[in-house]
Amino acid sequence: MMFPLAVLILTGIVALVAGILVGRLTGNHRQEVLELKSKLELANKERELAQASVDAAKGEIKRTREQLDGYRGEVVEHFTGTSQLLRDLTHQYREVYDHLATGASRLCPEGSVDFLEGLVPEQLSAGEGDAPVGEALASSDEAASSDSDSENEPEKVVASDG
Repeated sequence: MMFPLAVLILTGIVALVAGILVGRLTGNHRQEVLELKSKLELANKERELAQASVDAAKGEIKRTREQLDGYRGEVVEHFTGTSQLLRDLTHQYREVYDHLATGASRLCPEGSVDFLEGLVPEQLSAGEGDAPVGEALASSDEAASSDSDSENEPEKVVASDG
């Protein structure tokens, strides 16, 4: 009976030593696991903060884009209005020039109207289908020569509120 009791005691001692060794080896890992869990929790909190920052930045970008779109709309509206005003101004300038050219060709002696040719560009672009200034002067000269027969007749002047 002694033999089996010695085997039991020896087996118990071996099991105790093995348990202590396994405990020591896994005990260090347990500490590492706790540290890794702590680091993971910290990383998750940092990720949540970073996501909140990203969301705030996206909101700011959206607001900035909306402001930019509004500004672009204002710029387009402004330059559309400016274009219309310049078109109107060009048309009014053309009307004034035509009035002066017609008056000069009717009222001034022949040959003295030639100086008007160099005062304006070849063509005013007041709109589609407008004739060049040279053609306008030529037609004014023709009108003046046809009107020279009726120089003795008083001319009717019509005022316009343009």
